[in-house]
Amino acid sequence: MVVILRENYNEEQRDNLVNWLESLGITVHSSLGEHNTVLGLVGDTSGIDIDLIKALDIVEDVKRIQEPYKNANRKFHPEDTVVVIDKEKDIKIGGGNFQIIAGPCSVESEEQVCGIAQAVQKSGATLLRGGAFKPRTSPYAFQGLRAEGLKLLLEAKKLTGMPIVTEIMDLSQLPLFDDVDVIQVGARNMQKALLSALLKPHAAMKKLQDEGNFTELMYLTEELKTMPIDEVWDMYLQSEGVPGREWFGEIRAYEQKILQERK
Repeated sequence: MVVILRENYNEEQRDNLVNWLESLGITVHSSLGEHNTVLGLVGDTSGIDIDLIKALDIVEDVKRIQEPYKNANRKFHPEDTVVVIDKEKDIKIGGGNFQIIAGPCSVESEEQVCGIAQAVQKSGATLLRGGAFKPRTSPYAFQGLRAEGLKLLLEAKKLTGMPIVTEIMDLSQLPLFDDVDVIQVGARNMQKALLSALLKPHAAMKKLQDEGNFTELMYLTEELKTMPIDEVWDMYLQSEGVPGREWFGEIRAYEQKILQERK
């Protein structure tokens, strides 16, 4: 259930309402928007009289939510989430802000990653991605440069000024990622909510695994939002080879439009 408050509501009346709801065993999440404040009610709301709440001076509307994911529901926070990657360069994702992330799948040398960084930046990219850790089944296959690869990405960042995006494989690697702007959580770790939570205050990008779907993403976000962390900054990435690829025609057309505008 969500309770939408009127503009310029009385703070004391709001506090009284929240205290009353909490006394009924309801957890109340408050979301402050540009025009409205929304109270998200989590718990057994079946016994709450909607008409009684609607009759309050500070309440504009009350709605019941059918979806099982409450905290992650758009009705709880109608305003767009905007992730600030670089405040000085005004690089943001969300809320109508569009960025292109590009770079090599694997970081192999300073010459390679710096050269590619300059090339993708010239083509319109605003964030550089590259893999320092490349897990392989075969012990004889290239496993990535690991910590050295992260250093090379930081050299490319120093050269171009672009924020960097790279994937973490395990919590033990977290101290190496202090200077990484966006930490990617790959498909193999998609459902490890604890890993995601401990990445704060970094922005985290999740990659949807092949069998993943929209509902699973919502449940993952729901779990993150119940954890004792200040803010959940999550971006979701879906590969072309997984369900939902019909969206990519529209995405590709939009990318081309943005690139043409930047030339």
